[in-house]
Amino acid sequence: MYEVPFPPYTVDIYVPNAHAAVEVDGPQHSNKRDRERDDWLTGTYNLCVYHVTQRGWKTVAGREYYRKHLWEFITDARADAEERFNEVRDRVPWL
Repeated sequence: MYEVPFPPYTVDIYVPNAHAAVEVDGPQHSNKRDRERDDWLTGTYNLCVYHVTQRGWKTVAGREYYRKHLWEFITDARADAEERFNEVRDRVPWL
């Protein structure tokens, strides 16, 4: 897992075997811009995007919530990751 450019954006964490991104939403994030970015990433790169709030991660309950739901997200994304990636392989030659 590592930060990767998906022009014109960069995702916080890229999970190659799920062809998915995890975004950590801090105070600099806005719902409108995040939706626009997610729509671009999904439409252009077939990338699944999961959001973790910085504030939520700081609590024990929040970490437990994200651990469970992030695991489910990655498991679901892996089901068709190869197919989604192959459809856009020519757009992501650096991977």
